[in-house]
Amino acid sequence: MSPEKEKLLTENYPELYGKVGGVSINNYLFDHGDGWFNIIDCLSATITDIMRNHPGRKHLTQAEFDETVQVRVAQVKEKFGTLRFYVDNGNREVGAAIQLAESLSARTCESCGSPGRTRSGGWIKTLCDECEKN
Repeated sequence: MSPEKEKLLTENYPELYGKVGGVSINNYLFDHGDGWFNIIDCLSATITDIMRNHPGRKHLTQAEFDETVQVRVAQVKEKFGTLRFYVDNGNREVGAAIQLAESLSARTCESCGSPGRTRSGGWIKTLCDECEKN
């Protein structure tokens, strides 16, 4: 993904991608095209909302919550033509959101974000007709 889009995600969702107490929380890598940006943005917003409303948060200090409950993104990449989104500390609700995002990526062009389908021929990629031509 382009550095500009990576920067947007890390700035908009610092709990997932940024730093806590000035310390980097992960060494993830966005290894996919820009076409899945909207899927990842929506997924990031959903996970952030899930964690902000986590019932355990009420009984923990912020530091305890950050260490025990907060979801951290480990890696975001393309594999076999679809999105893979790996996290630490996820729960069932987070897992369901990730599954939905990954299934949407199978119908979304990884390059431009238009409707696409899985293509083979060397690497397996999800592309629209126009991006496959190019």
